[in-house]
This record gives sequence, C-alpha cells and structure tokens, in this order.
Amino acid sequence: MRCGGGRDAVVISPLQRGLAVLDAMGLPVEDGYSVLADRVRQELVVVVEDGWSHLWEEVPGVRVLAVDAWLLVPVPGGDGAVVAAWLSRPEQDVEAAWGGRGEVPALGGVSAAVDVRALRAALAEVDRTAAEVAAS
Repeated sequence: MRCGGGRDAVVISPLQRGLAVLDAMGLPVEDGYSVLADRVRQELVVVVEDGWSHLWEEVPGVRVLAVDAWLLVPVPGGDGAVVAAWLSRPEQDVEAAWGGRGEVPALGGVSAAVDVRALRAALAEVDRTAAEVAAS
C-alpha cells in the first residue's frame, strides 16, 4: 500500500520494543488502531496522521514511511501473515483503501487512531527505563 494521503507509518524496531511502547501507552487490545507486526523483520508498524515525522528524527530504531513509500499490509478481510499481520485492525475495513481496478492502494484510506505524540512519549519512557535497567 502506498503511504501518503494524510497517513504515515511509524516503524519501530525491534518488535519487542514496539510492543513495550503499546503496553506503556495502555493501548487496548482491540481493533481500531491500525497497528501491524512484521515478525520477519521484527518491526512494529503504527499508522499515524502525517506531519509528525520531525518527532522521530535521530531516534535510533525508528523510521517513518511517508509519501510515496510502500507498506506491506494484509489483503482486505485477512489477518495477514508473518511479514504483515494486524495486531489491531483499522477502524474501517481497508478494502476501500485498496481502490478499484487499476488504482494504486493508498494508506490514506486507513484510519489512524494512535496519537503520534503519545506514541513518541511512550517510546521515550520505554527507552529511558531500558537504559536505567542496563546501567544497574
């Protein structure tokens, strides 16, 4: 799926770190948040509103997929596979985001329910805690 259209994808590695961030946020384990796991690359992918990529500059283990980047997502109606599995499906079915025949599937049609600032703050807390544990 092509990124853009008002949506970015924040990719956090390793996956376990990303899962710890979701726990720190208290994100419910239910659909509606547009969160993916790539178990092969060990990455967590969170679909967020665009315009916040500056929050992630110089953050190790994080990259932002923005306009014209591509993101592997499960086909409509599917849970996915080892390289792209929904941990929390989008609020609406992604079928509309896939477009019609001949159209390029676009991430802009996928809901972005995770607050990017809260995600960044939770990541900072997880990293701070990990550094404290490593230092002791």
